[in-house]
Amino acid sequence: MYKLLFVSVLLVSNMLISGIISDDITPSDIYGNTSSNIISMNGRICEYEGNMYYPNIEDDNKLYKINLETEKKEKVTDDVVGSINIAEGWIYYISRNNNDGIYKMKLDGSEKKKISDIMPSKMMLQDEWLYFTDWYSEDRGTYRIKVDGTNFSRVLGYESKNAIPVGEYVFVNVPIYDDGGIWRVKSDGSNPNVIIKKSVYNLQYHDGWLYYQYGYKGHYGIYKVKLNGMGDTCIYEGMVDEMVVTNEYVYFIDTSNIEKDQNKNYKGAKICRLNQETKKVEFIDGSEEILNLSRLGIVDHYLAYSQYFKDENGKYKSFTNIIDINKQNFMERQN
Repeated sequence: MYKLLFVSVLLVSNMLISGIISDDITPSDIYGNTSSNIISMNGRICEYEGNMYYPNIEDDNKLYKINLETEKKEKVTDDVVGSINIAEGWIYYISRNNNDGIYKMKLDGSEKKKISDIMPSKMMLQDEWLYFTDWYSEDRGTYRIKVDGTNFSRVLGYESKNAIPVGEYVFVNVPIYDDGGIWRVKSDGSNPNVIIKKSVYNLQYHDGWLYYQYGYKGHYGIYKVKLNGMGDTCIYEGMVDEMVVTNEYVYFIDTSNIEKDQNKNYKGAKICRLNQETKKVEFIDGSEEILNLSRLGIVDHYLAYSQYFKDENGKYKSFTNIIDINKQNFMERQN
């Protein structure tokens, strides 16, 4: 009898908890970019109305757009930009020219306006709000500001690496040393909850799930979890860096065989993709020869990746390369 009573109380408790923390969240109809492109690629690429916006390495990383059907290229602005978000005819971005704040401009580069002097690390647009993380000031945390520059407010006070708005909530990746894990908080800063208490990175959202990477004490891999912290599942085990989530695949960089050459460049990393249904893993043949491979992004059938090199002054510079996925030779990886 006592066992039956205990089980009944436990079931009721679980029902109450699941009722309080629901995963029934409706995403907005307006986003400026995908969370994968913002988090894994620092928002360097973005798709809008049949065009891909990207930094052109042939013109000092200035912002260009390319028509996905005709492949016609056109310069948008001389600015070097990060966290590109596009919605309702406006481009929102972080200026990387002099690291001097948040801007917006029309699709042709006209009507450029400064929204704020704040210098975010990463930024994502949902509806009329820009959500961003701040690593550079003393008041580190997650913030939001309206696209007209008003109503600046803090969402979560902890130092945060990624912040992803989904409907009325914001999901924040907080380092483990600072009450870390995945936090879920209302967009106005109320009702904060930790839904995953472990060291995660590259947090992303796709189709009702949060995806993240995990690495601690010899355990590495890609995981997915529901928006209330339930169903936490490892979908790939291995050493990985960066990822991009699509309906069919999770693209990622396999770093299990990385090594440093005589010129102190890293090689051996592979661009891979995991079929979410079959769990089959393939890699792009020849990608292991790409030096200093980092970051991934995807727009339609184009995949972007970055490389970084030291210049003559010893400073690292990053370059974005774009390839057509349909023209790559994918090889099945043998475990």
